[in-house]
Amino acid sequence: MARRALRRVDSSLDLSGRLRTVDDLPLPWRPEQLFSRGGPLEVEVGTGKGLFLASSAAGMPEHDFLGIEVS
Repeated sequence: MARRALRRVDSSLDLSGRLRTVDDLPLPWRPEQLFSRGGPLEVEVGTGKGLFLASSAAGMPEHDFLGIEVS
């Protein structure tokens, strides 16, 4: 079964509070600096639409979640 292509992100949508690029990360990178706490870190590579990441974060609020998407 073929997957549908992801829709382009609406350019008027403000993701500044959630979206970071590699250049935005502090060096040396420490999760505590990004999340302002030291919770367990969960990393998802290939987040797609982010549905799994969002539901996981809602179910485990004591964890920090980092999603990495190439596109």
